[in-house]
Amino acid sequence: MTPEELATDLETDRKTIREWVKAGLPVAKKRPLTFDRETVIQWLLDNQKIAEVEVERILLTRDEVARELKVSLRTIANWLQEPDFPGRAGDRGRQNGYFPLNRIKEWRANRGFDGDDELSLLIRKEILRRLQLQNQRQMSGLVGTAAVEAWTAEAIEIASQVLAEMK
Repeated sequence: MTPEELATDLETDRKTIREWVKAGLPVAKKRPLTFDRETVIQWLLDNQKIAEVEVERILLTRDEVARELKVSLRTIANWLQEPDFPGRAGDRGRQNGYFPLNRIKEWRANRGFDGDDELSLLIRKEILRRLQLQNQRQMSGLVGTAAVEAWTAEAIEIASQVLAEMK
């Protein structure tokens, strides 16, 4: 972990991290300065710098995140484009990414329409249908009236269900 990531993870600032390093905080690598999270937490507990820390799983690769959250690698790539996504990709071919699993799950839950409930599945289905219509329009230039009427009717039904679920 970088000093910035460690400071964010421990909800402190870089100045405090530097003071801890001077006091003997173990460093994984000096240039660039990196830390091993488990070693740091153990040192902080042993030296009574912190009381107790909820240990968060940090995944190192996109593949691990995709498997853990049961999404595609393309989804992970899209998430990495989001400015508020809490993880970062590592270097190609190396396992040095930073994906804090609990924060990613929290971020994902706060985005809305990302659950596995029936309503979310309907919304995803609607998004897929809209993309198919756009693709069909681009390929042929025109979309048939029946397809547009069917899409409109289903879109109205889904919108009605969404509005009924909202308070």
